[in-house]
Amino acid sequence: MAKAPRDIASELKPGRVVPEPFSPPQWLALGDALDREMRQQFRIPASVDTIAIGWTSVEGLTRRRFQGASKVIRESANIPTPQPHVLAPTDNPQFADHAEQDVVNAFIDGLQEVSQDRSPLDGEFLRIYISHGDGPCTKCRQGLNNRQVYPGVLAEFSRRYRGLTVSVAWKNGQQQLEFMSLLGGERLK
Repeated sequence: MAKAPRDIASELKPGRVVPEPFSPPQWLALGDALDREMRQQFRIPASVDTIAIGWTSVEGLTRRRFQGASKVIRESANIPTPQPHVLAPTDNPQFADHAEQDVVNAFIDGLQEVSQDRSPLDGEFLRIYISHGDGPCTKCRQGLNNRQVYPGVLAEFSRRYRGLTVSVAWKNGQQQLEFMSLLGGERLK
């Protein structure tokens, strides 16, 4: 029997494995709970975006949260900045240092800490929940459907870890789940 959305969100505890969502209502409940957890941790008002939270199935990292925020939020909230392993596809500051870029770079930092910076991470996943109602911007999505253009953050990361399934979710303006799934640098859904 599937868990009710409020039940899966109530299982979320700092330092514990993030429960796996199996339905859009569970994704939304879990994403909202992760969003609240991060906002509380860094004292980020609910009225500002964008933040992102990631979690993974990779051994040694299952209890960690990979957190990211827009450049302005990160600086004012004192959120740690990960090493720049994956960069934005442009020098325009408007499209650099986005929340999803922080999450994938923090994930790579984590892999290096547990000596598992290996590719392709077959069968593992990285889940990312983004607070912005439009989800990842066009520059972060760049190259997912067209390999003829320079890859954005998500395509570059997904190509680097070809066997890792990357799921990105967000709540749209109608309070419904939007979702994309990536594998090998390609958008599956």
